[in-house]
Amino acid sequence: MLSDIGYYFTASNEMDSLAKELNCLQNPLYFCLKNEVTLTDLPFELFLVETSFYVETREDRRFLRGINQYSSWSSKAFDIVFHQGAGTETFKRDIAPLLQSGKIVPFQTHTPRVPYFYGYDNPGYPFDPAVDKPGHVFVAVDYDAGREVVTYLEAPWLLHSGNFRPLGSNRTLGQITLAELAPAFECFLNYLTVTVNLDLLQETCTGGTITPLIQEIVGNRDLPRRHKDGVTYLYNADSLEKLADMCRRNEIGLNERTEPYADNLCKVMEWKLNDIRRTKSLLLNSLKRHQGKLGGSSVRHLSATLESNERSWLYTIMMLRKMLLLQKYPESAVLAAPFMRMAESEKALYESMNAFLADA
Repeated sequence: MLSDIGYYFTASNEMDSLAKELNCLQNPLYFCLKNEVTLTDLPFELFLVETSFYVETREDRRFLRGINQYSSWSSKAFDIVFHQGAGTETFKRDIAPLLQSGKIVPFQTHTPRVPYFYGYDNPGYPFDPAVDKPGHVFVAVDYDAGREVVTYLEAPWLLHSGNFRPLGSNRTLGQITLAELAPAFECFLNYLTVTVNLDLLQETCTGGTITPLIQEIVGNRDLPRRHKDGVTYLYNADSLEKLADMCRRNEIGLNERTEPYADNLCKVMEWKLNDIRRTKSLLLNSLKRHQGKLGGSSVRHLSATLESNERSWLYTIMMLRKMLLLQKYPESAVLAAPFMRMAESEKALYESMNAFLADA
């Protein structure tokens, strides 16, 4: 029987420390990699991305519109081909043979119609091709053609507790009939084929990309404010100071919603801040892994400063998670001080990065 050991969990029954820091595109690629290559260490470097971020506000209404990463992740170590399709025919014709040959297949479909996903609504949830674009990346790992049953893999925090039917005692592997997925697939069914470039994999994992990445981060430290179509874009520490100021004035309604998200601002902030925190964790783990090669007291100081910086982000994220868990949303003034601590921590991090680069 298939096991979730080797995916989100290790043989010692602990959460995989890399998988928990990756997004819904990166994790399927990581699992494809582990399906093809025996790893002797966790390849944090493959998923490094420039850690800068920005906040969007509408100055006319003093309204928070979004918190986003400045750069998008890409990796030359994976050759990815995107395929478009729709319906169970696409699954049977194109995806099933890949699964039956031992491949892992990442796919995208209309998420509100996927029963095992936490965002499931109902099988008839409206679909508008002009609005509903591909988002979350799901993962299929096996298919029983006789029973028409798909075995899937999903992050434990994204599973629908009422609809998840585990495969045996697995916590992240489940099974679902093709008929149950048909309403989602009839909207669209896109899938990815993934090939690992072993030469570039080895090259990336040597740690040679770390110093250039830190140079890029420092170069983007003081990106100027930008105004366009009534929206102001603020970057890095400046954006955190703006968030602190908006919270101090109670200008952010934590239970309010903002386009284009269906969730309230508390959930959007928790999600977006955690995505940015993850990029910091990946850099921190890469620094620790290659500390001997990078050398000197400056890299040790940078690791310690980055670790403290990540903790300041996690403190705020945990405050937001507690609000979501209790469904109690206080005035946003309670977040003013945590955001200011994050801003100060960002400034200290840049100074530490500068010291590291001076010694490099």
